[in-house]
Amino acid sequence: MIICDWEDYQNDLARFIQKHSKKYDWKVITSPYENGQYHKEYLFEDGSTFTDVSYLENEFYEVMIEELGFSAKIPVIKHEYWSTDDATSKYWYEHI
Repeated sequence: MIICDWEDYQNDLARFIQKHSKKYDWKVITSPYENGQYHKEYLFEDGSTFTDVSYLENEFYEVMIEELGFSAKIPVIKHEYWSTDDATSKYWYEHI
């Protein structure tokens, strides 16, 4: 599993768009938010696709803050993305 952050996601998406787009030759389709998730697809006229799937995690992630001597459970949204250029899923997490 490849874990990255929001900036990595933004950079990967920007590079993909720059590589595959010409002026106005792509569109974004976003599914309805159902069952705690949605899909977003960036579709390009050359057949390339960048896919982003976001899930509301049913579990909380526990973070240990050793310097302060306690842990906290936080809810997160898990974002997974891949493309026709690189089918390897990458993940980043967003605190909600």
